[in-house]
Amino acid sequence: MKTSKLLCSVLAIFAAIGLLAPTVSAEPGPVITLPAADAKALELLGDGVVGKAIPAPPLDDLMAWYMGVPGGGEWTYHVIKGKKKEMRVESIKPASDRVGQKAWTQKIGDEFIQDMQVHTDGTFGKYTETDVEMSYVTHFHPGIFLAPGLAPGKSLEVKQKALVYKVGHPDKTSYTGTMDVKLTYVGAYEVNTPAGKFPSILVRAEFDIKIGPATVKDVQYSFYSKGVGKVAEVEALKVAALLIYHSNDKTSKVLAKKPKR
Repeated sequence: MKTSKLLCSVLAIFAAIGLLAPTVSAEPGPVITLPAADAKALELLGDGVVGKAIPAPPLDDLMAWYMGVPGGGEWTYHVIKGKKKEMRVESIKPASDRVGQKAWTQKIGDEFIQDMQVHTDGTFGKYTETDVEMSYVTHFHPGIFLAPGLAPGKSLEVKQKALVYKVGHPDKTSYTGTMDVKLTYVGAYEVNTPAGKFPSILVRAEFDIKIGPATVKDVQYSFYSKGVGKVAEVEALKVAALLIYHSNDKTSKVLAKKPKR
């Protein structure tokens, strides 16, 4: 039982993968009708949340839509996971530069802490994620989750290595594994939330994770709006760890309160 709980906590680290949001320039882009399969997945957000398609420009400044402004802020979301409903607060604040690269710390409720950075080549990524309750840290290499220049309707595939250890003991590896990530810039759409209506970019992220005896299939749909940050998200997470543990969870998140500017 103790081993099963430990494995579950390691797998839970991957349940809140952070994604980058693209920036929209002044140039108009293609209007892409939401694909049927994606529209079906987004029904979890509820009626009327996803609105009409709008022009979707190429990416430029990667951080402009992820946190709205360089100083970060605090966001409150309506979160539904199965039959459980809650209000969740997420925050982003600047951190000390990491090897001369801009860095930020993101807190997701009381569950996870993510350390993010902009690489010297302009790509953006998350290099560590901490499971607060179980005291596990996952280190990602190279930690790239989006690159500038991804065009609407196009995808980017990145292979990652993952190393898991207990908080305070980075020299003692508990698990190692790999994570294949496929990011797709689906298009741009209006999103209706309790905090307002926002023109937003939609990014679909597909994760194929193998760590220890476990395999994880995770699909996330994240909407971001310029000057606001993440306004809505849907996640479908499937976990299998031999005969020890299986789960199939779906979670929706809609912005209830945006940061004060």
